Amino acid sequence: MSLDLKLIVDEFNLSLVKPSARSVYEFQEFRLDAEHLMLYRDNTEIPLRPKQVETLLALVERRGEIVSKDVLMSRLWGTTSVEESNLIQHIHFLRKVLGETTDGRQMIETLRRRGYRFNGKLREPESAVAARPEFRPQLVRNGTEQATNGASKDTGRSDAARLGSRILAWLGLLGLATGVVVLVYFLLGLSASPVAGKKHFAVLPPKPIDVSNRVERYELGVADALITRLNSIDGFIIRPLSETRKYTRIDQDPLLAGREQKVDYVLAPNYQLAEGKIRITIQLWNVNSGQVEDSFIFQKETSGIFAVQDAVAADVANRLMSRFNSRSNGFTVKRGTTNEEAYRLYHLGMALADKGSSNSEQAIESLTKALELDPNYANAWAGLARVVRPGYGTGLQTEEEHLRSLDAIKKALSIDPNLADAYVSLCDVRLFYDYDAAGAESACKRSLELDPNSADAHLTYSALLSSRLRMDEAFAEIKAAMDFAPASFRIQRQYANNLYTARRYADAEEQYKRLISFNTEGRKVIYRRLVRTLEALGKESEALEYVIKLEPLEGGDNTTVARLRESYATSGWRGVTVERIRLSYRDPKAGAFWRAQWYAYLGDNNKALENLEECLRNRNVLMMFLRGESHHFDSLRDDPRFEDLTRRVEVGFRLTF
Repeated sequence: MSLDLKLIVDEFNLSLVKPSARSVYEFQEFRLDAEHLMLYRDNTEIPLRPKQVETLLALVERRGEIVSKDVLMSRLWGTTSVEESNLIQHIHFLRKVLGETTDGRQMIETLRRRGYRFNGKLREPESAVAARPEFRPQLVRNGTEQATNGASKDTGRSDAARLGSRILAWLGLLGLATGVVVLVYFLLGLSASPVAGKKHFAVLPPKPIDVSNRVERYELGVADALITRLNSIDGFIIRPLSETRKYTRIDQDPLLAGREQKVDYVLAPNYQLAEGKIRITIQLWNVNSGQVEDSFIFQKETSGIFAVQDAVAADVANRLMSRFNSRSNGFTVKRGTTNEEAYRLYHLGMALADKGSSNSEQAIESLTKALELDPNYANAWAGLARVVRPGYGTGLQTEEEHLRSLDAIKKALSIDPNLADAYVSLCDVRLFYDYDAAGAESACKRSLELDPNSADAHLTYSALLSSRLRMDEAFAEIKAAMDFAPASFRIQRQYANNLYTARRYADAEEQYKRLISFNTEGRKVIYRRLVRTLEALGKESEALEYVIKLEPLEGGDNTTVARLRESYATSGWRGVTVERIRLSYRDPKAGAFWRAQWYAYLGDNNKALENLEECLRNRNVLMMFLRGESHHFDSLRDDPRFEDLTRRVEVGFRLTF
């Protein structure tokens, strides 16, 4: 059976409700009303979105059976183009609502690479007990049922005859369903992506009206509370704080920030402190029209920072839901600490980390102080796990850094097992230190299951997929990351790296050049990769100019620049490559991976492999990209020694967690 036909048949089978005359399902303290798409706990309605109830209903109807993601996607959205993350988010929310069965199993269980299973034990509602026909397939759509055949009047017919009738009924219904799908498809065309029509918001940190009376602890805290609360509203896509905390200048133009973040609306707060009270005014800017559409004003006592943040966030969320006719999906993120100073230090540390590796020591110090104040602050442990990891500029990492990061991840997850950020760091550790692609992928998927809107999770997963040369998936993940954080330098850089790995060199050149003025601190890495890209395109004279620009950042001076130019004049690009190898020994360990590429370019396979072996011993992060990191290695791919090296990287170091 072809895959397409199998999906059609699976969808058809899913639409056939198990023989039952009822439209109400009861399990533990829950009651599911299939007709009205409502869920109750102890007779109290649980506020769920219709698609969430439909997801639960699809699983309940096939209780005890494994239902694949493809079948659920088809059941819930038909031919509409919808990201799988929507289903994952529904499942995650339902799990939080339903909890566990009486025997300790998850009510909705994930079976890796197979699908989902509903483990609840149903009981028969007294009002629903009725005689059941022997066979009555029903097509369920939008809470309505259509019987395709009644109970057989001829109870004396043979089993074979009854089976033949059932098959004919199935085929007839399948034909009808197929016809409807085709008709709708041609009448309406492919539906737009679910992101289309959603409202994108950026929340800026509040600015003091009186600069002399500035209290910075209110600023990132209020922005964080607003972002967290607004993320729980259906139809809203909110830029993460990591992308907006940089807009702290007093003279920041909200419209410029909004255009850079590619959003529809900007919330631009300001505040004033006087006589023990704080007055906060929030302007809602329409980025397209350039006008302020609304203003929200709050005045609260300053006795508790968290109380102020929560009150403001709740009020703004309610007003925006009313304004845009939306509703909360009930999914909220915990602050993680009750210690206001620890909370301030955590945000200060993450803000420093976002500015680049030159601030990492200060970031670590701030996060460490936060954890001294609250050792059970899971978010701070996850932040520390990220900050103590080395950047990818040199590709070097130490065992001490690895163990410290891994310890922080363990502590974060022991406090909060559902902390998405901790799983992002775990994915990073598994991939770039343990060389464990399978373990890394498991951690990345778990992070995205917990937070489908995490730009960092999509970014890390894209890097992983690129290292495996699964480029279609890698581009899909980096696009998702860009949808949530379009102005992120790290995300835009990974997009350029993906283009290079896919050997789309002209596109990679354009993207790398675009990034040169994007982030000054990251310029060294961009120059290195741009030189390599121009070299692949045969643009050697232009590549030389970027080597010259790179030299001051690598510790070079006018003498080294002169030698590079002389080498090019006398021996062409090969001469430049020889000179770059010599210069790379200024930092022997850090330059090993690049030297391997250059030796391979020169045809010296022995030296190339020697340097790659050194990279493996030093756990160089770039070794995970050995499959497609450089076109130079094409000359090595038929060498058995290179094949053995690649195999050893693939085996990895798979340390226990």
